[in-house]
Amino acid sequence: TACHVDVLDLSTDESISNTYYYWLSHDHECTWYGVTCDENGSVVRLELPENNLNGPIPGELIHLTSLRILHLQHNLLSGTLPTHIAHLYPLIELQLLDNMFSGTIPEELYDLTTLQKLSLGWNDFSGTLSTRIGEMTNLQMLFLFDNKFDGTIPSEIGKLSFLSFLYTHSNAFTGTIPNEISNLSMLRQWKHFENINTGTLPGDIGNLGNLEILWLSECRFSGPLPPSFYNLTRLQQFHAWSNRDLFQEPFSTGFNGTISSEIGNMKELTSFVVNHNWFQGELPREFGDLIELSKFVCFLSQVIIIVLREKCLSLTVFFWVLYKMLMQLVLPLQQSFFYPHTNVQTLTIINK
Repeated sequence: TACHVDVLDLSTDESISNTYYYWLSHDHECTWYGVTCDENGSVVRLELPENNLNGPIPGELIHLTSLRILHLQHNLLSGTLPTHIAHLYPLIELQLLDNMFSGTIPEELYDLTTLQKLSLGWNDFSGTLSTRIGEMTNLQMLFLFDNKFDGTIPSEIGKLSFLSFLYTHSNAFTGTIPNEISNLSMLRQWKHFENINTGTLPGDIGNLGNLEILWLSECRFSGPLPPSFYNLTRLQQFHAWSNRDLFQEPFSTGFNGTISSEIGNMKELTSFVVNHNWFQGELPREFGDLIELSKFVCFLSQVIIIVLREKCLSLTVFFWVLYKMLMQLVLPLQQSFFYPHTNVQTLTIINK
């Protein structure tokens, strides 16, 4: 049934302009800016991004029993996430990105099992991610970045079989990454930089066959890349720099070992950035098979020999030489490899 929405005063006087002429007028709410109704006159979409809205989310939202889309991103809304939002059972998209919300995620939110897109990034949320996240099995997009979440990532996240976009970066997550995350076979992008996670990558990470972007920089991961990593044949960007800190952490942190010759299977790679780790040995000849690669950065590792196949690399190589671990910048040397078939423009190596 139709719900009269004049109880929803989400704006301040300062934000009212000609654009919002119909808000709180006597006209039918279906004519109001940002409101979309179905054929029965029920509100199904409320979209008010970038409107300088402030204050908490009003409790009267529970009266919008047919609401499926709620977009309130890029505003100045604040307070905690109200528990009554869980009464919006038909909701499939909840976008609260870039506001001033705080507090923990209420357990009731996990009752919204119809949600396909949940965006809580760029706020001040804190606390842990509940194991009940595994109940939200319809999620396709989960944005939790730039908050203060901590604790471990629950293994139940591996139950989100439709998840395609997972942004958990810029938080304080700790512990190891559960191997169950390798069950997310639909995952295309996972950004998880700037956290405090430790340990090695999941051994079955190669099961993420649709993964295109994997950003794991500025954490505290260690160990070699698992053999299955090289099964990520659709991967385009692998960024894992600064998992080692020369001055603040023991040298046991940081990725290590050699880069396997199996990297030649990852033919869609455009960016491979792994500086500030402990990789060592020779860069394998199969590296030359990566004809789409445009950026490779491996300084502050121990990669000392570069051997490239003839069909590779028409590029300008900038060698930055590290002298006695002091990171002294030396005049860049330009060297051209006359192999015409790749897009590589910059290769950066600092040899320890």
